[in-house]
Amino acid sequence: MQENFLYYLWQKRLFNARIRIENVVWAGNVEIHVRSSDWKKHKHDDDDAFNTVILHVVNENDCVIYRKDGTIMPVLKLKGLYDDQIFNHYTDLIQGVSTWVPCENQIMDVPSIHQQQWFSRMLAERLEERSREIGSLLKQTNNNWEESFY
Repeated sequence: MQENFLYYLWQKRLFNARIRIENVVWAGNVEIHVRSSDWKKHKHDDDDAFNTVILHVVNENDCVIYRKDGTIMPVLKLKGLYDDQIFNHYTDLIQGVSTWVPCENQIMDVPSIHQQQWFSRMLAERLEERSREIGSLLKQTNNNWEESFY
């Protein structure tokens, strides 16, 4: 387990960064570690920049973390909240286990309706990209179609 996977979960918005504690909504910085003890290991308890952290997101909560003012840092333990299959797929993608495209083994798990929507969107994006390229060539050649085609 590495912090990158936890960042991935957070980046893909699988978890929300706004928290409510006793009817107060907090918004602020979130710190992510594999273990809560990494807070001390990284010496965040001695760094004033970490006083604004409102939530400590960890995979394993192996110790209690205190802020400089003595209050306990709220913690969200992710272990057990995500499907292990997400971690396995993430690991396969990052390590490049597949031979050609990292997700080639998972394509059959995607419902065909989603595949068709995805392919249609890729086709539209490719046509848009080609149109921009042709438009740029036309502009460079003062709208000379033959020169642009060449």
